Amino acid sequence: MTLYRFCSLTIDSGEELPLARAAPESEADLTLRRETDLDLDPTEPIHEWREASGEVSLTVGRSGASYVLEHPDVAIVEIDSSGDQIRYATLPGARSDYVLSAILNQTLPRVLSLRGHLVLHASAVRVERQMVVLAGSSESGKSTLAKSVAGPGTEVLSDDCVHLALDERGEVVGFPSHPGIDCERDPAGSNPRHTIALAKYLLGKRR
Repeated sequence: MTLYRFCSLTIDSGEELPLARAAPESEADLTLRRETDLDLDPTEPIHEWREASGEVSLTVGRSGASYVLEHPDVAIVEIDSSGDQIRYATLPGARSDYVLSAILNQTLPRVLSLRGHLVLHASAVRVERQMVVLAGSSESGKSTLAKSVAGPGTEVLSDDCVHLALDERGEVVGFPSHPGIDCERDPAGSNPRHTIALAKYLLGKRR
């Protein structure tokens, strides 16, 4: 068992998750297990996403009470109805980095949303003691912009997902997911939690 931190979640993973932040010993919020095969009931499609070429890149559906994410030529992922358990099976010939992306960039953000959290498709950079959030659609340049501003006094915190919440004082705070852009992994137990600089940026736009 290895514990990882993804935004505000602690994950008990049976497989190594490169790029994900290590978490200290604690009670896990969910389990992530790789299976040789998933014995699922027939899946009822809910929605599908396509590349510019028209090729299907992801299909989300229901199988009984579970949600199923089908990544063509990569993996099939099952999420239970409460978001407490994830099972996945890789498809023959799938690249390991594609499988990792399917888990970190596609599955875990949906688990957060399933649990009722506000999740942004965004990159995030630490600037001094605040976090700047760069939100936008896929291929809009979020990661490129985050990498371009990284330097002395700054740090890329998240490549693809940011969870927003209110703290005990009613202030907006952000929980980044994983760096993902040539960044050193944070020490075990770290989980950056920064007040969002709403006066400077919101959803990637100047205010």
